[in-house]
Amino acid sequence: MSIFLLDDEVPIEAVRWLYFRRSGGVSTWKPFCGYDSIRLETAYRERYNGSTDPVFDKITVRGEMFEVDMESCQCIPIYWFGKKRSVHSRRKTWCSTRVVRAVWFQKINWLPLDTKLSEVIEYEHRTYAIPKLKGVTGKSHKPVHKYQSNNYEIKWMPDGTIYLVTKSAEPFGKVRLHGGLSSVPISRGFNRPAETSDRPPPITHVCFVVHGIGQQLASIRHECAKYVFHFSNTFCRFTCQNLLAIRLDNLMHRV
Repeated sequence: MSIFLLDDEVPIEAVRWLYFRRSGGVSTWKPFCGYDSIRLETAYRERYNGSTDPVFDKITVRGEMFEVDMESCQCIPIYWFGKKRSVHSRRKTWCSTRVVRAVWFQKINWLPLDTKLSEVIEYEHRTYAIPKLKGVTGKSHKPVHKYQSNNYEIKWMPDGTIYLVTKSAEPFGKVRLHGGLSSVPISRGFNRPAETSDRPPPITHVCFVVHGIGQQLASIRHECAKYVFHFSNTFCRFTCQNLLAIRLDNLMHRV
């Protein structure tokens, strides 16, 4: 049984914030590092408790290259526009992306459950399951509490194990499960507690790189091809003609 399964409020370090990624046709949620997640959760709770301090409106994350707008739940680049870097690239790693606060996870690969479903589970857990789990005596294999909806059912077992039984991938949001699983163990809290030491190393050097800003891959290839063609038809031809003239002049002197 989890150490905070019976707590009324999930500790800050057990909550994990994640941002949405789509790469190579695969969609997934990537967790923020512990340092970012703790700061995001702290800002969330301050705003939830009525704080209007603007310091909690936007939180810098991911090595201070992005910031999370707490109002819109968007992770936005700070130093470039939040669109695709190139019309020739399908990668969206560096684009604006959605952010989610996750309390409930499925234990198969620790991806978050759908936000609305998580809110329902958290309400049922705090209101009904915790009192029943605290009153468990002896051994039993029957659920101490159940919650049923049209497409899924949640079962709380006496040992603290919780199962989500479903016939569709709807509770898992946009991330589909594989293998046609029907019963998935779920967890209240992430598998790794967030720690402030879990953060990118401090910046010690700044390197300035000069490059062709705004050039696309196709235009770079075109410019390179033009340069090679011009080089081969001017410099090389001129050099060959000069070498030939020198060679002939040497031959004439020998004669």
